[in-house]
Amino acid sequence: RESVYIQEGRSNLLSKPAPLDTSKSLIMSSSGNIASDVIANQRVVERSVIVTGASQGIGLALAERMAQDGYGVILNDIESKSEQGLAAAKKISTDTGKPVVFVAGDVSNEQDVDALVERAVTEFGGLDVMIANAAVCTVNSLMDTTLSEWNLNMNVNALGVLYCYRSAARQMIKQGRGGRLIGASTVCAIKGNNNVAAYSASKFAMRGITQSAALEWAPHKITANCYSGGCVNTDMHIGAAQVVSERMNLPREMLLKAAYSDVPLGYCGQPEDFTGLVSFLASPASHYITGQTIGVDGGLQMN
Repeated sequence: RESVYIQEGRSNLLSKPAPLDTSKSLIMSSSGNIASDVIANQRVVERSVIVTGASQGIGLALAERMAQDGYGVILNDIESKSEQGLAAAKKISTDTGKPVVFVAGDVSNEQDVDALVERAVTEFGGLDVMIANAAVCTVNSLMDTTLSEWNLNMNVNALGVLYCYRSAARQMIKQGRGGRLIGASTVCAIKGNNNVAAYSASKFAMRGITQSAALEWAPHKITANCYSGGCVNTDMHIGAAQVVSERMNLPREMLLKAAYSDVPLGYCGQPEDFTGLVSFLASPASHYITGQTIGVDGGLQMN
């Protein structure tokens, strides 16, 4: 049976992306020009943020909100999504007047992640917030899950979060002014679900990494928290439903409707629904909140 995975919103045959050219990046500002505009804007951008997996879906919504909040933004996604990422960077910068840098990179590659942090320091003078949003989700039964599927989920969803947190924390500790680490969790990180064992296990792992980060780096005034989704109108969610639909020979819309019916509030969430929470978690107002996973899921998982 052909294995399928959903990578940041897109279904592909099970294979890792080719090695990435992390030099491929573009800086956009309100005027649409490059480097000279960033130098000018750097003087007025007091905070900076990296958002991974940000060419679409929740990541894109978060990048837009952070720019609206006044951050200089490093917008990251994999090499194959460079065109989307560049377009997103241009639009966000035009809409907000804030400098935005798109940098292609794979979060499961530690060198790529280090390059993201270095770019934030180069362009904005430092790093204040890391939003580790990038994720993949393989769809397969527990009996049929392959080692390749398992490793892909763990490498991106768990190891990738570790790399993002650790690289960002090194810079934040060096700066000596604290910082915010924010990760993308899910209801599947709190309770397992059918056909997503590898995804669920990797998300359980990233919650553990987040809690460990919160404890270890608390003396440096670095907080670490997660936002947790459930039914969200993204390509990843719809793509997973499509895979199950094809395997079970059931209409995709019927499966989606059944999923939405499980939500106490009775409807599917949107990427924009996460922006208010993440904006708060990134802000100074959240300084006494750390090690938490906060649901934006219509009541699917209640604590």
